[in-house]
Amino acid sequence: MSSKPIIFSTPMVKAILNGDKTMTRRVIKELLPEEIEAMGQRLGYCDNWWKSTSVALKAPCKRGDILWVRETWAEMPYGYVYRADEEEPEGWDCDDRWRPSIHMPRDAARIFLRVKDVGVERLQQISGEDITREGVGKGEFFDTLTDRGAFRELWDSLRKPADIGKYGWDANPWVWVISFERTEANGG
Repeated sequence: MSSKPIIFSTPMVKAILNGDKTMTRRVIKELLPEEIEAMGQRLGYCDNWWKSTSVALKAPCKRGDILWVRETWAEMPYGYVYRADEEEPEGWDCDDRWRPSIHMPRDAARIFLRVKDVGVERLQQISGEDITREGVGKGEFFDTLTDRGAFRELWDSLRKPADIGKYGWDANPWVWVISFERTEANGG
């Protein structure tokens, strides 16, 4: 078991805090989509075909790992504050700025996740149940869209414009599917 960082956007941090998000998808970037497709066809797409490939696909985590969540944050004289809390921190002034999640140190982390399972699938294979486990379809963010359409919109909004062609919804990339549960910092 190891401890690793994982970045989430502010809406997804809120969904984790609310207990609505217990799954995430991350693009597999080690191989080109056509290389993964060819391997999957050759191996027959059994549930864990990616584990038996001759080309090593290194999963970003494994069952039992603890992921510490990197989120948008700031450091105040009295401690860390988090954008997902939607509160103006005590003593906040115009010179204070939120820091990007990528720069969050581990000691600022407040959310820890234990990995329950890791798998591989095409993005558009997501089921309705998994869309809900992704934290979509609940709350005020997606009232006017179908859950699948809301997930598609969210997915594409988290991609860089230059990456939409490779990793956007329409590209249907291969993704790591990571399910998790909240836990304490020490994994207990």
